Amino acid sequence: SANTYFFTPFYLNRSADTFKSFSNGYMDAYKQPLTTAWPPMAVYGYDCAMHFLGGMAAFGHGFTTQNIYAKPIAYPFVMKRVSENGGLANRNMQVVHYKPTHTIDNITLDN
Repeated sequence: SANTYFFTPFYLNRSADTFKSFSNGYMDAYKQPLTTAWPPMAVYGYDCAMHFLGGMAAFGHGFTTQNIYAKPIAYPFVMKRVSENGGLANRNMQVVHYKPTHTIDNITLDN
């Protein structure tokens, strides 16, 4: 039985309700299932759009100065300014714990 931890900037749990809902919506819209290729670009595109377009819709062009949270499927964004005149970088990190009980804990760290 596993008792393993690993660090990752993203984690896709295909058995999570958020992924199942997205996958079903994708099938309804495009009449085909999501591919199992890695990385899952459809999920990445959705998470990017929800974060950045949602932020722009809510805050306009000043959205980069706001704390934005959009419930991600696999790619949580914690955007932090790199320097005073620099751009933003995703500072998200997660710890995924495969437990001996055959369950998974996903812990998001805010750096």
